[in-house]
Amino acid sequence: MLGKILPAVALGGVALLWPELSWRVGTLQLVTADVASLKHTTTFKEQQIKHQDILKNCEDVVVLEDQGVAILSCDPQRDAWNTVMGTFLDPTQPGAIFQWFYSNPDSYPQPLALENFGSRGSVDFHPLGIEYHEESATLFVTNHASSGPTIEIFDYVPWGGFGRASATHRASVSHPALWTPNSIHALNATSFLVTNDHRVRARDHFILNKLETYGALPGGSVVQVTLPSTLPPRDDGDDGPLALDPAAIAVTQVAANIPFANGVAVLDAGRTLAVASTNGRAVRLYNITSSTTADDGTDGTISLAFKDKIFAPAMLDNLSVDSRGRLLAAGHPRPGALTATVAFRADCLSLRAKAHAIALAAEQEVERKLGEDNVVQQDPMLMSDQEDVAAAVEKKTVEVVMTEEEKGRLERCVGGFDATSPSWVGELLVDERTGEATGEWKELYVGSEFGSSCTAARDLKEGVVLVVGLYEKGVLVAKE
Repeated sequence: MLGKILPAVALGGVALLWPELSWRVGTLQLVTADVASLKHTTTFKEQQIKHQDILKNCEDVVVLEDQGVAILSCDPQRDAWNTVMGTFLDPTQPGAIFQWFYSNPDSYPQPLALENFGSRGSVDFHPLGIEYHEESATLFVTNHASSGPTIEIFDYVPWGGFGRASATHRASVSHPALWTPNSIHALNATSFLVTNDHRVRARDHFILNKLETYGALPGGSVVQVTLPSTLPPRDDGDDGPLALDPAAIAVTQVAANIPFANGVAVLDAGRTLAVASTNGRAVRLYNITSSTTADDGTDGTISLAFKDKIFAPAMLDNLSVDSRGRLLAAGHPRPGALTATVAFRADCLSLRAKAHAIALAAEQEVERKLGEDNVVQQDPMLMSDQEDVAAAVEKKTVEVVMTEEEKGRLERCVGGFDATSPSWVGELLVDERTGEATGEWKELYVGSEFGSSCTAARDLKEGVVLVVGLYEKGVLVAKE
């Protein structure tokens, strides 16, 4: 009898676990897939990479179709500072928010001057997800600062006239329930949804964070943040950021148990919330079952009910919704290549820092020896000789201190540092009669010409799609 019961129990267990096992197998296959096996495709009539000399490592882009302007969140220092993927080398160089009137062929991206933000904008600003609430002219920015994650809130109106465009800082939001903030969707000027991508932060427990990531464990969540309707006044003469008291901020978890919760968007005229589950390689759809507003005397919170999960052939990053209500997603069809890119660039920066330290020490040693010999520093000919000596000593010192293996890696960095992973951009198909998602994706762009895609945003009026890359230069401008 036992011989019959055990197989039945085993089969029953497999049947219960199979849905979870099957998608995890698919995720593993995606992670280990070879880049060469990726089938490239594009539906665009033409495409061009623009402004590679201005934009680098842009994580998010918001399109304001009526004004023909894009807001871009970019951080060139992501190579050395990425709190999501676990790179903690150097946070000193800040990122920036750009505005770009893409509808004007003579326009180019301009960084916003961040007013009332004090020195933080120049030393500890690493923007990730952004959102713009057009009705209140409010710009929300996720900031992965070295001092801890915050949501920065600015007053901003696109400006295309003379002078520099700017955004005025209104408040900094930090809260224990915002431990790994990523993407933002604004409900109004004082309430917004935020994804927490992990339960375990890489800065706190690196190994556990990697276990959560690669095990696709359901540690992510979505929270609703509600701010006071009236912000406290600034102190006289204080031009730094206004930090809100966490006790004055209401944070409510509205969705949980999402593997790597990433991009978030609202569609179906406000009836459906879409959340990208990166390591679940799916978008999760939730019915917004109740939505209240402060006008009717309630607390303004929303509640969600899970509706559907739609898998994708890539690990999805950010989501956007065009003016027709169609959901666009960008992501990583070969996530193993993205992980390799992150590790390679971090290694190159570490090696360069080591070589620089060696060269600096050698130069200081040369100066010390020349000083001991009472060399006159002002003689131009002697200065030339000194530089030659320093260069010679530098070369010798690097060869002595760096191992052959390190020197080989450093040489590979010269030509390969800017290489990145492939891109995937898709549109979620819907039934034209019912408006419901069919569960299938239309692939708009799959390829390596422009890499590491993380956001795609569409302007139907101009007939363009803008794509930005997490570890890429410029912006892909595609004509439909």
